[in-house]
Amino acid sequence: MSALDLEITVDGNLRLSAAQAARWFPSDSLVALPRGDELWLVPLTGPEAGGLLLKQRTPAGDRSALIHEVLPLDFCGGRYPAVWDDGSGALRMSLAAVSPSTQEPS
Repeated sequence: MSALDLEITVDGNLRLSAAQAARWFPSDSLVALPRGDELWLVPLTGPEAGGLLLKQRTPAGDRSALIHEVLPLDFCGGRYPAVWDDGSGALRMSLAAVSPSTQEPS
């Protein structure tokens, strides 16, 4: 498992590069599940399964999904560490700490 940093904006948008979206969420749909101090992003088989849709936000194919409803009330935007967990089939993002150097202004 290799770690990476993913961005969540102050208004609660998860941002993924085109490559990240294609690798982990090929159907452009996911479920965001709070699990303690982590947020699990679980891919779905397609939009007919429900969940959140990853929308294209740049001509290069970068994606975003509005996930503010599952974030803690005191959440602040920034870059958060994440790792793909094969065992759970989820991208697990730690919300415990944000890097101050990349934190977005409130």
